[in-house]
Amino acid sequence: MNELFVKLGLDWKLLLAQAVNFLILLYLLSRFVYRPLLKVLADRRARVEEGFAKADEADRRLADTNDMVKAKMKQAEEEAMTMLRSTEAKAKELEASLMAEAQKKQAAMLESAERLAAAKADEAAAKVRAEAKELMRNALAKAVSMKPESIDEALIESAVKEMKVH
Repeated sequence: MNELFVKLGLDWKLLLAQAVNFLILLYLLSRFVYRPLLKVLADRRARVEEGFAKADEADRRLADTNDMVKAKMKQAEEEAMTMLRSTEAKAKELEASLMAEAQKKQAAMLESAERLAAAKADEAAAKVRAEAKELMRNALAKAVSMKPESIDEALIESAVKEMKVH
């Protein structure tokens, strides 16, 4: 075998030394480069997986937050509708009370107008009675051919009373 190494131009001592150097280099690279590199890659893989897990958690939280926002919006809409209905009911009550108050004022104004009309009618009737009294006095005076001063007031009053009855 020695001859084979010599014919190939190889020195077995040199080959053995290179094999030992290779094994030492392999051990050193394995010990100080390959294992730390594997550790760095494993750490990086763990951080990437942790990042994915956190992203999934963030997505879940975002979905929960969106659901909560939708629920709050729905609740706010329901409260707004409730307030709107309440306001409409209050407006109807206010409208009814204002209408009732307006009808009361209208009735009061009508009653006041009726009293005023009755007072004016009484005043007009009093004027008519006074004029009738004067007309009767003049008529009696002519009919009796006496002086108007001597006509009995009692006779005039009884005639006026009869007119009130008719």
